[in-house]
Amino acid sequence: TDEKVQNDAEFIKFAKVEGLIPEDSDPANEDAARKLMEESLGYVPNYYDYRLRDIPCEGEGCCGIYSYNYTEWSLWFMKSEVKKALNVCGDAGDNCYGPVGTGCFGGCIDFTGCPQGFDHKDMFDYTGALQNALKMGIPITLYYGMQDTACNYVGGYALAETLGGKRFHKKRLQTLSIGGAATAETKTAGGVTWYQVSGAGHMVPSNNGGAAYYALNQLLRKTSKWHALLSKIQRRSESGKHTWLTQKMAKPHRRLRGLDLKEDFDESAYIQQFADLKNVSEANLEL
Repeated sequence: TDEKVQNDAEFIKFAKVEGLIPEDSDPANEDAARKLMEESLGYVPNYYDYRLRDIPCEGEGCCGIYSYNYTEWSLWFMKSEVKKALNVCGDAGDNCYGPVGTGCFGGCIDFTGCPQGFDHKDMFDYTGALQNALKMGIPITLYYGMQDTACNYVGGYALAETLGGKRFHKKRLQTLSIGGAATAETKTAGGVTWYQVSGAGHMVPSNNGGAAYYALNQLLRKTSKWHALLSKIQRRSESGKHTWLTQKMAKPHRRLRGLDLKEDFDESAYIQQFADLKNVSEANLEL
């Protein structure tokens, strides 16, 4: 999350939109809003899905519980056949999932030296990295479960608007229906595709598999088309007809800057953008 965008104000807004706190309440920050949520709901909501009661972890035997009970996942990931299939060597994974048979997901990671959390003092510019990806023509998809409080969708949408700019802001949300039932709201503009998924918490694929499958499938289709176009251009450039393109494609995974991945993927527009980069005619780049 980007705390400059996904901040206390956005969390409080989320809590009010979802009816978790009174509309006329005025909590000072996220922590105060969470306390008010407990009072309004009458129970401690699960951090990852407010529809569920939180699972307390007290005493021994609950080291795999962090709002969700990850014990079964931990036991599965530490099976010898699973480790072998995933090429996990030696005791790798013990600090995350616990030694074999314990089911301690995350329970063996020592946070005593970092009481503020695992990302304390993390200075990496994640938003900047996403912005750079967009400049390179790489499509970005964000999908949020609407019942998740860990990564709430109101703050996520604010981030999407930051990334997508004016084009994204101006476009209206559309209803996504699967099997005749409305399951999410979505829109695409400025290289950013957004989904706010109904009936889902933090684990969207587990809670709303249809919406998650649709979102990921659409992303793969876009990236496949993008790579197909670059492959066409690379084949032409490698023929020696366009040496400047050959130079730009020299590194195996280098992306060409200055591209805008359009929702409808207009190939002729892409060719024109390449032409603009070097002031060569569209006819000379026709694929």
